[in-house]
Amino acid sequence: GIAACQTENDYFSPIELHRQILQTSFTGASGPVSFDPSTGTRSVESLQFAVYNIFMDEDNSDDDFVAFQSRVVAIIEGKADAAEVNILNAFIYNDGGKVPPSDLPPLDHRQLELSTGVKALGWIIGGSVVFSTLYLGYFVWAHRNKTDIRAAQPLFLGMLLFGTFLMGISIIPMTIQDTRDQSTLTCMMTPWLFMMGFSIAFSALFT
Repeated sequence: GIAACQTENDYFSPIELHRQILQTSFTGASGPVSFDPSTGTRSVESLQFAVYNIFMDEDNSDDDFVAFQSRVVAIIEGKADAAEVNILNAFIYNDGGKVPPSDLPPLDHRQLELSTGVKALGWIIGGSVVFSTLYLGYFVWAHRNKTDIRAAQPLFLGMLLFGTFLMGISIIPMTIQDTRDQSTLTCMMTPWLFMMGFSIAFSALFT
């Protein structure tokens, strides 16, 4: 806006506006602002930063209220060749001292996995459901012409068994936790298998 007001003509082109922006300088919230004609960005000479140290004010703090105070510890001014850092005060750390604390110890990373017993139980339950549905599916197919099976509708029984088969087999991927890639794949397989099996089984019940 300032550059637009300083153009020579009321009607100007984008190139003229850009040229005027590079020649514009003003005082902003962060200090004087000017632009580098070669890059179009803010010139280094107009940059100024302050480093504030915020720490607890023990004199004005109590058990129910914690007060803080801040002070400028350094001012960084931009120069043509390099930034100039002016140290004004020593930095006060969390322990109240002026010596930087040591680095944090490395995190104790432990990967929590299912125990062998839980995995075995999952395989037993999932395998029991899978083999039971396979056996019952074969039983329905082998006796599909009998009156009792025909009255129960083999298609309905097949959909119910197939949905139960998918829900049962969804238990097995949850026990596989060997590598990161396998864990990611099995975590995606479990809800897909279970929800597809649930949808197929209950769609057979309500149709």
